[in-house]
Amino acid sequence: MPKEDADDILTHCFIAMGTGIGKKGIDFDAVTSLRGFFKPLFAKNVSQYHLKWGNGNTAVLRVAKTLGLLAAKKAGSAPRISKAHADAAAREVQASCSAGPEGTREARGVFCAP
Repeated sequence: MPKEDADDILTHCFIAMGTGIGKKGIDFDAVTSLRGFFKPLFAKNVSQYHLKWGNGNTAVLRVAKTLGLLAAKKAGSAPRISKAHADAAAREVQASCSAGPEGTREARGVFCAP
């Protein structure tokens, strides 16, 4: 299998995030912001720790789906997720990747940890 990079991982994550978002739309600038937020983290962690996507993808995809659910919840009754909703959800999810026993590198993978 070819080595996947941060863009490949983000593609997987955005698909999983979409399952969490459900029927809401998402603004383009929200997607751009999320990509800008997570890509450097993924790239750093893939290169620094020589991670292979298969080693953490289940946990990371679960986190990506949670990001979608949280962003949709933050949007409330609005039909679309804005950049502000997405950014707030991303900060909250990143914090949970780093906190407590469920936030260990082993439990969540290091892909989104700061």
